Amino acid sequence: MEDEFEEYRGPSKSQRKRDALALQKMGEALVALKPHVLEGLELPERLQDAIELAQRTTAHGGKKRQLQYIGKLMRTVDVEPIEQFLAALNDGQQRARGIHHQIEKWRDRLLTEGVEVIDEYMALYPQLDRAHLAKLLRDVAHEAAHNQPPRAKRLVFRYLAELMDPTHGDTAE
Repeated sequence: MEDEFEEYRGPSKSQRKRDALALQKMGEALVALKPHVLEGLELPERLQDAIELAQRTTAHGGKKRQLQYIGKLMRTVDVEPIEQFLAALNDGQQRARGIHHQIEKWRDRLLTEGVEVIDEYMALYPQLDRAHLAKLLRDVAHEAAHNQPPRAKRLVFRYLAELMDPTHGDTAE
């Protein structure tokens, strides 16, 4: 009777396929990164070379095969540091998106409600130069009245970005 039940020998074939697909997806995430971002991650040379080749490959079939190969190489690598790296990168991107949206909301309020909002903003960011921001808002109104490109609107965004996130640097809207 015991011959009917085989002894458990590890994960099922379906689970192994799911695991392999997860590693391939992680490899796709690595391929999508810019080369300078990948430098922060110490990968084995073969995996690094495979990722660089996948980034250069444009043919759909070739890229698909290369991603499968990367997935195969990922099976031999400790993926925990890679998972942590990708998670930290994702968290940083989400934080940056949140700040970007917050800056846009403040800019839009300043543009629609005008100078009255500056006091509220100054309570949060006392380093604000009231005169400079008021001038930028006047410039936005002037540009809108004369159908000019929204240069001042972008300057308002950049100024708010510098106040809210000093690490912001040059960010396009």
